Formats: sequence, structure tokens, C-alpha cells
Amino acid sequence: FSKTKETVRRIVDDTPFTELEAYYRLFELIPPDTTLYMGNSLPVRYLNLLAFKPLRAFSNRGVSGIDGALSSAMGFASVSDSPVTAVIGDLGFLYELSAAFLSASFKKLKTVIFNNRGGGIFSFIEKTDKEKIFSTYFELSHNLTFERIAEQNRTPYISAANREEFLEGLERFSHSSPPLIFEVVTETDLNKRAYDTLFSALTAL
Repeated sequence: FSKTKETVRRIVDDTPFTELEAYYRLFELIPPDTTLYMGNSLPVRYLNLLAFKPLRAFSNRGVSGIDGALSSAMGFASVSDSPVTAVIGDLGFLYELSAAFLSASFKKLKTVIFNNRGGGIFSFIEKTDKEKIFSTYFELSHNLTFERIAEQNRTPYISAANREEFLEGLERFSHSSPPLIFEVVTETDLNKRAYDTLFSALTAL
């Protein structure tokens, strides 16, 4: 266990800023009285990989995988006596955008949106000559950010696209009350490279 954590920390320190680092540092920071509600696909997988302390976390699987996570998190927050943080991908949040506007429960959430500009999990699949099919119909690549959505919803907003911005944003996030949106923007190619590097290192232990 200690060797695994040391390996993760070394990869985080030695590689450019990626979602691997962001998830790792987020899980290290989350206090024990906070409940995490994890989106599907990459968020819940990173939780399994990078949470090195006990965390109270929940998730659910929608019909299409990503659907329902934000609504479930809001429902959880509406009855929870402890703080709730939703950790969700960009497509998962976009899928349920109306829920954030229509339910007062969203105001009880701190929300971390990991924006890898599409279905980043599909970048881990070997695509060979099918790159265009994957990018168009599976990854759903986009250049959207969530600042205007937060503004329209009158929700405080933090964004980060590099290590310096992330560390600063994480500090603000930890001392802020809900509602809050913290958007973490990363690059899919760098994410995959860091993920592959980590698994190679873990395999060699």
C-alpha cells in the first residue's frame, strides 16, 4: 500500500498537470465528514485507484452510464446532514444540465467538474483506423467550459487548467461553502500518458 502511494506521488510530481494529479490531490484534501458523490466512467475509477484514506463515497450507474449522477447527488444533498461534494465529468454534467437549474438542491452541493473535453475514458481504447468514428460518436469532443453556466445559475465558479491554478483553486474550494462549481480542465493526451506511466510503474512493483 505504501509503495503504491509513493509511486502515485512520484508520478504526480514528475509529470505535467493532468486529471490524475487533480483527482489525487482532491481525494487527499477531502475531510472525513464530507460525502463524495462520484460520477460514472472516469471519476469513480479514479476514486478506486487514488483514494488512500477512508472516504465516504457513493455512486450509481445510469442506463447510459453517466446519466443520473448529478440528480442523485442533489437528492443525497437534500437529506444529508454532512457536506456533499459531487465529482462529475463534463459530459455527465452537460447531460443533466437542466437538473442544476431546476432543483434547489443544487445549491447544497459543491461540484467538481472534470472537463477533459469529451468522453475522455474512450481515449484509453486502442482505436487504430477508427479515430474519426470514436471522436465523433463516442468521445463527443467539444471546447465548452462551464463559466457562463455557473454565471447564469448564480453559482460561484473556480476554474483551473494548470498546476498553479489548480492548487490555488483547491485551496479556495476547501474553504468555500456551497453552492460552488470548480471546473478542472485537462488535456486528454496528457491524461492518457500519465495514466499509462502510472500503470507501468505499478506493474513493476
